[in-house]
Amino acid sequence: MPEPISTQKQVELNRQRVALKPIIDTELDGLYNEASKLGQLMGRLFGATGRSQLRNLETVVSAATRTSALKNHIKNQTGKDRGVSWALKPKGCDLSLGTQVLQFVEQLGSRAKAIVERAQMAGTSEHKADLAREGEIELQRGVVQTAVCTALYAGVGEE
Repeated sequence: MPEPISTQKQVELNRQRVALKPIIDTELDGLYNEASKLGQLMGRLFGATGRSQLRNLETVVSAATRTSALKNHIKNQTGKDRGVSWALKPKGCDLSLGTQVLQFVEQLGSRAKAIVERAQMAGTSEHKADLAREGEIELQRGVVQTAVCTALYAGVGEE
């Protein structure tokens, strides 16, 4: 069990979280086009049944406290293969939608670690790992928000 964090350390941790926010936002701005392309793909493959799939994705990522929550959700949906969306392969592609989204999401961890390193955050390696984990979750949330908004804007769920 980890030792309780002193008030001074907690204040420093919070200061570092605040300092990372604009760096994470800049990273998300850089990921916008790629996340939008995934959203367009989701919109095409989900079709009229996609609104609930997209809302479930948003719910999972917004409630996530672990980096694996979103990844496990995508794997679960892709593995179900109910003939709907996640397991479908877009024309001219060998990878299913779920696999493409999962590959994109999995690289966010290394991006989050790089952000913490670039920001030259002080602290133990455990502390930096916690900041990177929190950063990865924020990147996941931002990417999913962009993808879902793009899919909905493109008319997913319209009759």
